[in-house]
Amino acid sequence: MKKYFFSCILFIAFVVLAGTNAYAQEKIILGTLHYPPYEIENPDDGLHGFDFEVITEAFRRMDVPLEIQFLPWKRALQKTTAGTFAGLFSCSGKRNTFHLSSPISSATDALYVRKGFDIKKYNIRTITDLGKYPNLSVGGVAGYAHMKTLDKIGKKYDTSPDDTTVLKKLFAGRVDVFLTIQEFADHTLSKLGLSHLAEHVTLGQKQYHLCFSKSWPDVEILKTSFNKTLKEMKADGSFSAIHAKYK
Repeated sequence: MKKYFFSCILFIAFVVLAGTNAYAQEKIILGTLHYPPYEIENPDDGLHGFDFEVITEAFRRMDVPLEIQFLPWKRALQKTTAGTFAGLFSCSGKRNTFHLSSPISSATDALYVRKGFDIKKYNIRTITDLGKYPNLSVGGVAGYAHMKTLDKIGKKYDTSPDDTTVLKKLFAGRVDVFLTIQEFADHTLSKLGLSHLAEHVTLGQKQYHLCFSKSWPDVEILKTSFNKTLKEMKADGSFSAIHAKYK
């Protein structure tokens, strides 16, 4: 009887370990877009973006194979919602749509205008204030949460597949203001040597997450493991070390 009992214990342990190993070998696919300094698709200095580096280091520690695909944000959203991707980043999505990780970074909502454009004559303190000015043309990126906010207040806007395209439209005079993230705009304008040609007003801060698909198998286990690893990275200083490279 005792021999039978230990045999059962060994069998159960084998099944558990085998299942854990199989899960660890499953490749996880995440979607993102070129969005410096958070994610950089083809860096010329070896810096892939601080959110990109944090996430890849976390999955390396988790011993989970990872593939990251760069594509337009709207398509990344669609693939993650459908469960084709396990998640996407950097994301400020809602909990009723995705399983949100612990915060991986923060972002500052801002309005950018061409130098000399008198944005101060408009009393804009929040994104919803844009609805007060029907003649003020706004540019943004398709699929961003910013655009959903404008939809709710009935504000018309022009969309592009990525932020860089909206910047080009701004300087070409095709839109009056660019609703974006200050960290992205400042980084990109500095790289292009165009910082002196733009001005901005800030509208508030938010947190970014790794947004996990509710349609991905065992996603709660994956999220829990990621959050645990992220907490360890913040505790041992590696999270701060990654961010320090971009200051």
